[in-house]
Amino acid sequence: MPITDRDIRQDLRGKIPPELGRILIEMNGDIHAIRQAIGTLASTLSQLAHALGIHNAKLAELSQTKANNMHERLAQIGSEVGSDPTITGEIHEK
Repeated sequence: MPITDRDIRQDLRGKIPPELGRILIEMNGDIHAIRQAIGTLASTLSQLAHALGIHNAKLAELSQTKANNMHERLAQIGSEVGSDPTITGEIHEK
């Protein structure tokens, strides 16, 4: 449970000057707001990382689909990419 301004006032009563007490109480509110902002930022970054993972997976899937479609199209028109046996040395002319 977060410390309230009232708890701080009770702990500081009689130990420090009232002006310093007011400053410390104001700082407690700022600290609480900063903690909330950091929590929100962490949550947002987690969502962003998740979305980036999905994006990268879909991008890889799309690249593979495009490659497969190109291979199928080349096979249909008889222009498949392959190696020339005379260049690879599979056929030796005598």
